[in-house]
Amino acid sequence: MVLAGALINGLEAAVGGILGLLFKRRVSERLGDFLLKGRGLAVVLVAVQGMMRGGNVAIVTLSLALGSVIGLGIDIDARIRSLGDWAQRRLNQAFAGSKRLGNLVGSFLTDPVVTEVAITGSTLLLAVGTNLLGVTDIRVANLIPAAFAPILLVPVATALGLM
Repeated sequence: MVLAGALINGLEAAVGGILGLLFKRRVSERLGDFLLKGRGLAVVLVAVQGMMRGGNVAIVTLSLALGSVIGLGIDIDARIRSLGDWAQRRLNQAFAGSKRLGNLVGSFLTDPVVTEVAITGSTLLLAVGTNLLGVTDIRVANLIPAAFAPILLVPVATALGLM
């Protein structure tokens, strides 16, 4: 359900971006800002829906802390902005590699890991939504490693009897 919401939200953003480019002169800045805030609300909704799945608050909190340190340390936000064009050219190569990586990573993605990854990712979506609403100014891209931290943290927490 959350994944479908995120995909619809992404599709809506793409269509909105194309329409914005086509009708840029006909849309006032005020209307554009208002539409962006509406998108922010939609992102917050998707984030809250994902966070309602339950999960372990300690894993999400540790994931956000670990992801913050890693993401800020390597400044993912700046790298994403500068490498966007490069990524687009390499998209076809990435799909071939993702199949091989998916086979390797699949064995680590247990139900508890997937749950914690989804909730942590939803927390990041909440930050995107509050950014779009102008409430916060969080460089969310620097938090991307947090979404993957549960892959390491859940097995450790399980082995220690914390889950």
